[in-house]
Amino acid sequence: MKFKVFKLQELIYKKIVYMVVFIITVACIVLYLLNRTSDEISYILSIFYALFLFIVGLYMNNMSIHTQNMFYKRKGQYRSLKELSEIYKPTTNEKEDLFSFILMVQALTGRTSTDMKSFITFNGFEYTEKYLKLENSFLEQRKELISLLNDEIKNYISSHKLKKKVVNVFVHDMTKFFDDINGWVDETLDLATEEKTEFIRFIKGFCKKHKRKLKKFDKTTHKIRKMIDKTSKKCRNNMAKIEEVYGDLLFESLNEENELSTNFAVLERLIHELKKEVLVETDFEEITGEYFERIQEYLRNIDIKLQSVIEEVEEIRINTYSDF
Repeated sequence: MKFKVFKLQELIYKKIVYMVVFIITVACIVLYLLNRTSDEISYILSIFYALFLFIVGLYMNNMSIHTQNMFYKRKGQYRSLKELSEIYKPTTNEKEDLFSFILMVQALTGRTSTDMKSFITFNGFEYTEKYLKLENSFLEQRKELISLLNDEIKNYISSHKLKKKVVNVFVHDMTKFFDDINGWVDETLDLATEEKTEFIRFIKGFCKKHKRKLKKFDKTTHKIRKMIDKTSKKCRNNMAKIEEVYGDLLFESLNEENELSTNFAVLERLIHELKKEVLVETDFEEITGEYFERIQEYLRNIDIKLQSVIEEVEEIRINTYSDF
């Protein structure tokens, strides 16, 4: 997974500027102390240092305006990262059924064979070829192994005429199967002690026969678990960086948007209720008056929120054009 929220310059410019200012300040002080008897050198140092601070101030102001102008873009990226983090939670790679998790992620990100719309907006991140290749490799290897396992179990049951407790004997999860073969046998087959021993010996033979494929699949599984954990950490780190840069402004803006959405939802519900009441009641004036007051109140709240958004956009526009 590749994340592209901040450019390197945006993340380190303050640290670099503070370091350069500190070094230049110390250097100027040292040169002044060594040449304080020379008025000419002292004058040049003072002019140089003042000019240096002026340039630094311009650069810092320009970067600050750039950061402010990128606020709405970063807010959108923050929303997308938050949605992604809900999928790639820290406990994800602890789940037993990694196969189901991968299918779920593919569906939510619109990467299935069907034309399903993505539930997550790709804003600030994208899947790399390495990730997609590893994901496909896991699915293909699992498909091949589970097909081999079920075919050989089916043939073994048929050739040895074993009794079944269920109609369709099928291994859905290889991890659970190999972790508890006895439990699987007890649930699906009706075997005598000797038959059960022979069946377990057969499964061990299967593992030995396909040792290389199983080992390769284990390696791929380890890699994709590691990739999921890495994605989760990167996602949370990028969210933390956005929070650090924009702080309370980000949270206040998100809360305002959430309140605005809530007001719209309530307003829509009130209108639907009004339509229903009008259909069943005869006193039209009394009903409409009651709902009209409630609707007006929510419209006023929505108007206040929208005005706040307009003012923020106008402020950014003024700051942007003031540079030219």
